[in-house]
Amino acid sequence: MTKFCDYIAAAETPAQFLPSDLIPFIVGGATCKIPFSLLLASAIPYVISDLSSIIGDYALQVGETVFIPYTTAASVPLKIATVPGLYEVKIIGASVTGAGGSVDGKFLPNNVNTNNNEVTHILSYTGSSASSGNTVASHANFLLGSGNIIYGNMLVSTLTNNKNVMSESMSINSNSHYLYKYYSYWHDSVLWTSLGTIVFDTAVSQSGRVIVKRII
Repeated sequence: MTKFCDYIAAAETPAQFLPSDLIPFIVGGATCKIPFSLLLASAIPYVISDLSSIIGDYALQVGETVFIPYTTAASVPLKIATVPGLYEVKIIGASVTGAGGSVDGKFLPNNVNTNNNEVTHILSYTGSSASSGNTVASHANFLLGSGNIIYGNMLVSTLTNNKNVMSESMSINSNSHYLYKYYSYWHDSVLWTSLGTIVFDTAVSQSGRVIVKRII
């Protein structure tokens, strides 16, 4: 199968495009242009857009993938307008400044804390220092694990009557490595309209990128 990128004019890259852009293709030595929205409608999985310059929230199409780069950041607003559906979110850490502590990384739906600790967590964790445990607790947001997050993966359901996040993350905390697995359920009928903001441990600033894909 020929990849999408093989036909794009050499000066262009997929990270530059928005749905309203006209994409130059080279056909028989001549250049023609096709609206990027048509490519998104066919749900080509390797089309990736950079949202770093977007103002406001961006609505993903089914199958569309975007990334949000961050540099020495304490938090990362994802800038994704959501509908009731299913999204995949990956955190790829590149570098970390600061020692890290025991403060949990957080995922704030709609970019704010929920009311009255409305998110219930079931947590299982294992550490390289032979520590492990399981807990059930309620919080004002979704948790990602404490310390420096070097990798995270979340499956996010924004369905109004079934808002939940299944996540796993790898982090470094006090010179030990940890694997965290969460199932978190948001007990509220409020609409989930903005995917949210990732907030790191307050003792660190991190660099890397977040990749988001709309599944359904």
